[in-house]
Amino acid sequence: MFNEKGFFGVKRSILHAGEGPIWKVSWKNSFIAWANDMGVKIFDTNSRKLITKIARDPKSPSPADYHCHLCWYNGVTLLVGWANTIKICQVRPRTSADSQDLPPFYVEVMNIIYLDHYVSGIGPQPEDKIISLGYRPPENGQPVRPCIRITGFNGEELSLEELSIKGYESCGPNDYNMSVLTYDHFVYICAPTDLVLAKPRDMDDKVDWLKDRLRFDEALEVVRVHETQLRKHTFKSVGQKYLSHLRSVGQFEKCAEMCSAILQGDAEAWQQEIMAFTNCKKLTVLCPYIPTKTPVLKPWAYELALSSFLNAHEFELFDKFVRLWPPEIYGQQAVINYLKKMLSEIKLSPADNLSLLKCLGLLYEYQEDFVNSLYLYIKLSDPKAFALIDRYNLFASLEGDDKILRLLTLNEEKAIDLYINNTDKIPVGMVVEDLKKRDKKTKSSEVARRTKLLYKYLDSLFQMDPEIGFEYHEDMIGLYAEFDITPGKSRLMRFLRESTSYPIDKAYEICEKRKLYEAQVYLLTQMGRPIQASHCWSMR
Repeated sequence: MFNEKGFFGVKRSILHAGEGPIWKVSWKNSFIAWANDMGVKIFDTNSRKLITKIARDPKSPSPADYHCHLCWYNGVTLLVGWANTIKICQVRPRTSADSQDLPPFYVEVMNIIYLDHYVSGIGPQPEDKIISLGYRPPENGQPVRPCIRITGFNGEELSLEELSIKGYESCGPNDYNMSVLTYDHFVYICAPTDLVLAKPRDMDDKVDWLKDRLRFDEALEVVRVHETQLRKHTFKSVGQKYLSHLRSVGQFEKCAEMCSAILQGDAEAWQQEIMAFTNCKKLTVLCPYIPTKTPVLKPWAYELALSSFLNAHEFELFDKFVRLWPPEIYGQQAVINYLKKMLSEIKLSPADNLSLLKCLGLLYEYQEDFVNSLYLYIKLSDPKAFALIDRYNLFASLEGDDKILRLLTLNEEKAIDLYINNTDKIPVGMVVEDLKKRDKKTKSSEVARRTKLLYKYLDSLFQMDPEIGFEYHEDMIGLYAEFDITPGKSRLMRFLRESTSYPIDKAYEICEKRKLYEAQVYLLTQMGRPIQASHCWSMR
């Protein structure tokens, strides 16, 4: 029955009668298609003519057991599913001149697709694809789940999935119904005891599928290429799942390598990853990849990383990153405290102890605690002490603790040069007192070493300016007498001639005792005793 709204009310027209019940009807534009047990008919409402009749295949199962299902794919393509076949039918306009009494259209069956299940529903899918609900008879007396199949117009099977429908065991092929919403291609499958919604797979589903199978590299590539098509996933969210998986299977090196690409500039995500590696006691693996500029993390993250090297006794790496990382990104005092605790509580090898003390000196320098830094550099005989003294004017810090002597031991030439060129900041008396220092435990060899260093210092001072340190010229007589013994190149003679700050009789006594005849002659002459001077000269 076809109802039309007219001027005088609704007009009813009979389109078909006498062939039993109508099982399916589908209307698109001006075409109406319906199916009964005899076959499928298509009617054109514009011309009010029946276009065609597609008869049921006489070899197909009983129509009472397997109803026909049909739908329009578009305005001219009809999909007909009956038993285990799908027919793709296309409505075409007639062009023949002698078709005046025939309908203006005819139908051509473009393809017949044979399936391994019976069609219990049919619908369109984009890109010339067909979705069908499949019923499969019991096998060996056991019921089989219904399925959803996607097929191309060419008959190629593109997808097949079984459905978990409640009560499927007691359902027959005519107990199911399927409807497809064309605007979003959602599929509703109705059974007597259940309703199922099937959605087309999108890129988010593909990513989920790859993740479920631990194929994270492929999932990341899908996200990278199809980022604009994703609603649920992002490169970072998938990447973080990947990182978690790598940690769970012990692939810490690979996990650390991938962090930069995945976490990028997300400081919070980096800090979470640092905690995750810490909990696994593998933070030292991540440290080379931790960012220090973009982004800059919270200080505790870097402090935790540095302490991880100490805990793992990776002292070379600790030294490396203390020098490599900008000191302002972490709390130097926190690292200093942890390092000092380790130095005091753990017995280390001499090499490790030396390395960590140098790091401690550098951390003091970062903290601008130059006094403690200098103390350590001098104690460790580190040449950096000289540059530190000069750069930060630390001359006053040299007093006490044998620092004067230690610098001379470290580099005699540099130390003497430092002392004689900064007598206003390093008084001569401070140097002399430090080098003259003795106690009962001081060995004779150490006394001799200090005495020679005192000689070299005072001599260099005199060579630069005879007036500076004049109060020690009396001591210099004995020092020259002991160490300046090169004939013909005597520094003692120059000193005796140029200095006026030594007692001449004391000088003569020392020179006489050591049989320094040239010096004796000069001193006797200066004392006005020429006869004795002549006698002494003859004794040469």
